[in-house]
Parts: sequence; structure tokens; C-alpha cells
Amino acid sequence: MLRIILSVMLLCALCVGCFPTKAPQVIPVYHSVSEASNASEPYHLDLTKSGITVLPESLGDLRGMVKLSLRDNKLEAIAGGIGSIQTLLYLDLGSVGVKSIPDDIANLHNLVTLYLSDNQLETLPDWIGNFENLNYLNLDRNKLKELPRTIGSLKNLKWLRINGNQLASLPDEIAFLANLERLYLRKNKLTALPIDLSKLEKLEWLLLEGNVFPKEEQQRIRKALPNCEVVF
Repeated sequence: MLRIILSVMLLCALCVGCFPTKAPQVIPVYHSVSEASNASEPYHLDLTKSGITVLPESLGDLRGMVKLSLRDNKLEAIAGGIGSIQTLLYLDLGSVGVKSIPDDIANLHNLVTLYLSDNQLETLPDWIGNFENLNYLNLDRNKLKELPRTIGSLKNLKWLRINGNQLASLPDEIAFLANLERLYLRKNKLTALPIDLSKLEKLEWLLLEGNVFPKEEQQRIRKALPNCEVVF
């Protein structure tokens, strides 16, 4: 039964985009590992602002969790066996103070929504491109100077937020995000975008305030994306 419920939730999440207000919905919320350990249906484990610095070792043993929120804690590292929670659809690691992401998170193949905002990330691992179901990725307010080329492998990505970083350029592979609808690039160090922008045929919003684009480049971008709302 649990597998059926999770399959339906994943299908619904993929259909609606699994943006912040939409996924997962109408599920029990627990605020401790001990509460969640007795759950018999899909649930949200919300440890937001719980004051933890180290994740419980038993976190990876939990079953049925589809949403995990760790926002606004000062974690020494992201451990606790998160990568073994294969049922996760939604993971919020925003504002936890980390400089890197552990490799075991690459095992979360069902993820639809991933928050990594408000941390100290300077690079992203190449395996970020492995999340084939990901619809929403938030990298706002980190220290990213570049993106891995593998980001172009996120074929189902609809929203990509990279505001407030240090990007001077984007990889050409960004044009491979055929389902991308919203791209937020405010307050970076961009002066140009990849040549093949016109491939982003579903892009509806491109926000570029806080960068310095020459007038000629602004005109080229608008021409390449005639059906997109571009804001400089």
C-alpha cells in the first residue's frame, strides 16, 4: 500500500511541478525521529529550527518519509544516512551552514524538490545531474562561481534559482534544460549567456537583475527568447 501511495504522490508531484507550496501535501508532520519511527503512512519530518548540529544516526533507518526539512539549523555536516531514504521527494537543506554536499545524497533518485539555498557552497558535484525527476532546484545565496556541465542532464527541471551567487558564466549545457520554465539569475556577475538560448522553448521567466549585460547582449537574449519575459 505504501508503495502505491508513494507512486501516486510522485506522479502528482511531477505533474504540478512540486514547487514550494504544492508538494507533498496533506500528510502527517512529525517533529522528531522518535515520532516518525512509528509512522505507518507517508509523512513529513520537520526539524526546522530545532537547534540540532548533528543529525540523528537513526535518520537513515526511517521508512515512508517523503519530505524532510532541516532548514535553519547549524549543522556540522550533512550526515545521518539521508541518502538511504529512497522515498524522499522533497528535501530542504536551506540555511544549514554547510560548504559541501555529501555524495550519498546522489542516491535520492526520486527527489522532485531540492533546496540548497543560503549555505556556503562554492561548487556543486557533478552528480547533481543524476536527479532525473527533479522539478525544482534552489541554489540561492551561496558562493557558486560556476555550475557543472552535468546540470544540463536535469531533463525534468522546471524552476532553477541561482540568485545571489558569483557566477560569471553559465555552461552551454544549460540550453539542454528543455522543460525549464523559470530561471532566476539575479545578483551574479554575468555579462553574457550561452549562445543556444533559443533551445529553451518553454522558458517563461528569465530574471537577470543585478548583472551587467551590454545592450547588444540584452537585445540578443530577447531575440533568442521571444516568448519569455526577460527582466534585466
